[in-house]
Amino acid sequence: MDTLGESIISENLTKLTKDLLEVGLDSFLENGILRDIPIIGSFSSIAKIGIGIRDKIFAKKILMFLFEIKDIPFEKRKEFTDKINSNSEYSSKVGETILLIIDKLDDIKKAELIGKLFVYSINGIINYKTFLRLSIIIERCFLEDLSKLELYYNGKQKQLEVIDKHILYNLGLLINLGIDGTTYLFNPDEEIPKKEIVFKISEYGRLIVELLLQKKE
Repeated sequence: MDTLGESIISENLTKLTKDLLEVGLDSFLENGILRDIPIIGSFSSIAKIGIGIRDKIFAKKILMFLFEIKDIPFEKRKEFTDKINSNSEYSSKVGETILLIIDKLDDIKKAELIGKLFVYSINGIINYKTFLRLSIIIERCFLEDLSKLELYYNGKQKQLEVIDKHILYNLGLLINLGIDGTTYLFNPDEEIPKKEIVFKISEYGRLIVELLLQKKE
């Protein structure tokens, strides 16, 4: 099994703490207690011969992902990954697939969000295929655009610029309902009909708002 896959089901994930994540990565990798987590052990081995900036960022993203899932019981994590890995519908194992997604992330915060989505998948709130689709959307997006999605969710889409709507649509977060010709621009002398594309929030958009953007009680 790949090292991320082994790490996802490692009983030692509980050793990850917020305090450890906030220390410098070099100090983190030198922490012998954490080397029992397979992928951390791999990075620690690389660090001995020198680890570049890109690898440090990659390691940080992986750690942020793992931190989000650490409180899921070991048995539940293993049962879930075994189920997906044995499903012929998926060509790659869980760890391999997530590793490919994490590698493309341009923001460490995105790794945290994908970790949260993975927890929802393990807990059966969303299925694994939806987890993958939402993770790819997160990977492709500019994070600030996600906050604009909340305006749509709350019926305040008129506050958005047209370009914002098209960006969210291209990410799969809005659905195109067609052209509405009933909108008017008011000039001092006349009303000029203005044709405008009407959108509504998609199921993926709704899930991102409810699972990742809304504050949990």
